[in-house]
Amino acid sequence: MSSGSVSAIPSMAMAEASAQPVDARHPEWGRVYVLPWDAEIFGFPVGAYQPGEATVVRGALAALGERLREWALAHRVELVSSVVPADDRLWRALMPALRFVCVEQTLDLTFRVQAYQAAPPSRPVRLATPDDHSQIEEIAGHTFRHGRYSADPRFPLELADRRYRHWVRSACASTNPADRVYVVGKPGNVKGFFQLRIVEDRAEVGIMGVTESAKGSSAAFDLMTGMQLDLKALGIRWLTAKISAGNTRVVNLVSHFGYRFRDAQATFHWHAPGAPHLLPPGGVS
Repeated sequence: MSSGSVSAIPSMAMAEASAQPVDARHPEWGRVYVLPWDAEIFGFPVGAYQPGEATVVRGALAALGERLREWALAHRVELVSSVVPADDRLWRALMPALRFVCVEQTLDLTFRVQAYQAAPPSRPVRLATPDDHSQIEEIAGHTFRHGRYSADPRFPLELADRRYRHWVRSACASTNPADRVYVVGKPGNVKGFFQLRIVEDRAEVGIMGVTESAKGSSAAFDLMTGMQLDLKALGIRWLTAKISAGNTRVVNLVSHFGYRFRDAQATFHWHAPGAPHLLPPGGVS
């Protein structure tokens, strides 16, 4: 969940990606793949590295680093992301040695929907209609400053914003009844949105966002209240999400509702030398 995420897009792209060992002779070094969903949005390839066995990698840092560079060059990949447990000291030491930099820490969330009780919100919360889509996309394109691409000082913010726009545009255009986008506010005056996908008895949150003018108001609180009451009426048992640990506004919001935190993770980015679409070291957009 991101307000002002995280991170449903990488998981969707991962399903389409074809992972391969960094080095076929050393599968224990880990696997790499191109993220086709993100690459299509950005206009250049980006990839991901699934870490292998840390104790083996520790003794092969130079060789693994060289193979990562060769793979990225062969696939024209300009950025490679990787995720490790936030409390894994060994991997957190190895990542910088492989020229990865930490850009974000995330927390997984769970919420027991059927245990939730509340009065209906004061503002109307409803499913988005086609007339709302342009306002939702406008919010998505300007409100987010969390999520790994937005948090990476070498990644252009306009491209990170484009990704959020594309994300919510796809969700709004979906004809799958499992895809739901809630909004708070009357038609023509949308103050915020909440996007999720229903999978069996749980709802998997993608992103949420509110307008700049609504930040600090009760709009986000009303939006979550109405969304959770609707999911309860649908019989959904669990709501799951991932948020940036640095997004204190959302951390405080979900804490109020009684969400449980688990699985803290650290996200790292590797930048290809001379990457033409990335900002130079020390540059911030």
